[in-house]
Amino acid sequence: MTTINTCTSSTRPSSPLSGDTLFETDSESLITYDGSAWKSYAADDGNYNLDGTNITSTRPLCHFDAEYFNGLDASGNPANDTSINTSTVWKCRVDTSTTLAQDVASKMPLYKTSGTNSKPYVYCDGGDVLYLSSDKIFKLHGELTAFSIAEHSNSRPATIFGGAGGDNSPSSSLFFGFDGNTYYLYFSQTGAANGTAPVVSGTDMQSLMISRDSSNNTKLFMDGSNQGSAVGTNTGPQVIGSVFMGGGNQYGMVGNVYEFMLFSTSLSNADRNALGAYAQAKYGSSNVNWTDFS
Repeated sequence: MTTINTCTSSTRPSSPLSGDTLFETDSESLITYDGSAWKSYAADDGNYNLDGTNITSTRPLCHFDAEYFNGLDASGNPANDTSINTSTVWKCRVDTSTTLAQDVASKMPLYKTSGTNSKPYVYCDGGDVLYLSSDKIFKLHGELTAFSIAEHSNSRPATIFGGAGGDNSPSSSLFFGFDGNTYYLYFSQTGAANGTAPVVSGTDMQSLMISRDSSNNTKLFMDGSNQGSAVGTNTGPQVIGSVFMGGGNQYGMVGNVYEFMLFSTSLSNADRNALGAYAQAKYGSSNVNWTDFS
């Protein structure tokens, strides 16, 4: 009988040989050593273990978590006030080859080692932007869910999930750029044809979620509560994720980003509640409010 050895992300062999392949039980990924580094191949579907207790029935396309800056575990995080650039990149927990970085000195966010509930975060000063490599940009049709945990340092809104042509976005709490500069679905501060929603202000931690279903109905949720709805007109390939945590110099985020995820489906109520329970367990129920979905 053919078998494959297992490990976890923290118990990978210390002296692997080129071609060694294992199944990583905590990330549910196949990993292969290419002679210089481990390469991860995550399942396209199946459950996603958020924290050992809370599990979603579908895996995200990406999950960037400041506590798992290297995408694998809580070790090796950068020192406080380290700039995120091409030599210190933020790696995805689902696939560590998916990274975020910024090599323009004036746009580099800073890594902070301790924030709410002593958890690390990435700080943006209003002009900072993180970019996804061109070969990893996500193109989705129809359904999607975006989820993030963030804090705002003043009334300036946060552009956490951006897309192609992000510099042309209106001031927004969350936005997606669709198909270059030709179409946007956004929830804006000043109002837009595709829907509006309140902008979070102050320094409170917020869970933000955008959900788009198979009928093209889109909703923005803050702490589990529906705050705005919209119906988009473009269901074609949607370029999502070329820009994170900023829409360029004019609309860059001011505040702290702890983590964010992007799913290629509209999550079930159970999965939404799993995200809420995960956030409350990690950051404290007194810091993250959540309205359960029935």
